[in-house]
Formats: sequence, structure tokens, C-alpha cells
Amino acid sequence: MKKIILATDFSKGASKAEEMAIAIAKKHISNIILLYCFTPTYVDPTMPGGMVIVLDEGKEKQLEDKLSRKARSIQEQGVRTTFRLSTGSVSDGIKTLVEEEAADFAILGKTGASGFLDKILGSTAEYVINNIKIPLLVVPENTKSIDVDRIQYATELEYDENEILEEVFEIARKLKAEVDFVNVLSDKKLDLVDNAKLIDDMKKSFPNERLNIQSIRSNSVEKAILELSESKENTALVVASHHRGFLEGLLKPSVSKSLIARTNVPTFVFHFE
Repeated sequence: MKKIILATDFSKGASKAEEMAIAIAKKHISNIILLYCFTPTYVDPTMPGGMVIVLDEGKEKQLEDKLSRKARSIQEQGVRTTFRLSTGSVSDGIKTLVEEEAADFAILGKTGASGFLDKILGSTAEYVINNIKIPLLVVPENTKSIDVDRIQYATELEYDENEILEEVFEIARKLKAEVDFVNVLSDKKLDLVDNAKLIDDMKKSFPNERLNIQSIRSNSVEKAILELSESKENTALVVASHHRGFLEGLLKPSVSKSLIARTNVPTFVFHFE
């Protein structure tokens, strides 16, 4: 693992993401690319053009100084760090960096159910998820973990998941993390596929990976997943997006979105076609 994008807005919610990015970068000898995106000054038709330029130049200089200090602070902790100030949306800023720097994944902070993350999970969410081909690691402000030793993969065991499994195992190898599988059994859920056959097919597709699946019974899939993930140290959750719609994949879209909004556990969002 070579490069990690750390998107920040310098808020309290971003500080835990920074802490986690540093811990992961140190452990795996990676570089951090610090990213801040800002929107240019709104142009009032009555405002002289020269004044708009001066305002934006001053804002850029302030932000560059702030990014430079932050990057220097991270470097002093033993992690090689560069920074990028991008004009425009967070979506485009991350997408451009992914294309130019071939980063392994991006890290974002989350404060409660709002804040900087809303710029990713708001109106531009589907564009971001479906246009960048690396995982996003969403780090809640109140998370207790600053490293990832285990990745909790929640599966419904209802369809072929090999494509997303390939990505999950790849990031697990890069992080030297174990993958824990959990299947929540519910009386409300229809079991339309032979679970044993699906598991057997998964084992044949990934003969070198450990595929022990823990089944737990609960009428609340979301609650069961959250409680299990929060009971283990240094665990990250996995949810997925699909081309059919935002976060439609491993779990129902409403469950996936709610997990990201409510969890205090770092959560990987993977894209698959």
C-alpha cells in the first residue's frame, strides 16, 4: 500500500480520520495526500472583477498555509505527506487525485450524521461512489479505533458476491487484516437461495482465503451488525455501492446508509459494477 488520500475540512470530525490515516500510513509505510476542496467566491454581478480575484487569491493563500502546516505536522509524526488544494466539489477533487496518484483508498471524517461527510453522501453521493474505483474509509468522530486489524463483511447470502469479495480481500491484504463474515438471520427475510451452495462457490473462488461465516439471529439487521462490529477492537465495517443505485449491494440501500450514519465504527464503502 503506497498512497492514502486524506480529505479534510479541518473540523473536529476530520481529526479522528487524520489520526487513523497516520496510524495506517505508519504501519504500512504509506504516503498521505492531504486534500481540501473549496468553492470559489460567488460572483455578484455588481462586484468589480478585480475584487473577486483578490478575494479568491487571499482565500487560497490562507488555505494553502493551513494545509502546509497540517502536512508538516503529519510529517513530523513520521509520515511522508503532500497536500492538494482543489477548487470545486469534494467529489471532483477525490476523483482527480485518484486518477493522478493511483491511491489505494481515501479516508473521510464524519461528525454525527452530518458535517463534511454530507458532501460525500449528499446530492453528489452517487457520482462520487460510482466514479472513483477505490474504497472510501469513513471514520466517525467518536470511533475508538485508529487502526484496522479486522474487516467485518455483512452478507445476505442471496446472490453472487465474488466481485465485491475480491476488492474486500485485496484491501484486507494491503492492511494485513482478517475478514470476518456475518450473516444476520431474520424471520422477516425471505431465504430464496441455498446458502450452503453459495458458501461452497465462494470457497472455490477464493481457496486461499478464510471463509468462516458467523450467523446471528435478529429482527434488526442494522442493530445486529452495529453491535457485533462495536464489540471488537480495530474493526472496520464494509458496505457496497452498485451501478443500480447508491449503496445498493451487500445490504438494502436504507440499511447501508443508516449504518454509515449511525455507526461509531470505521466503514469501508466499496464500489462494484
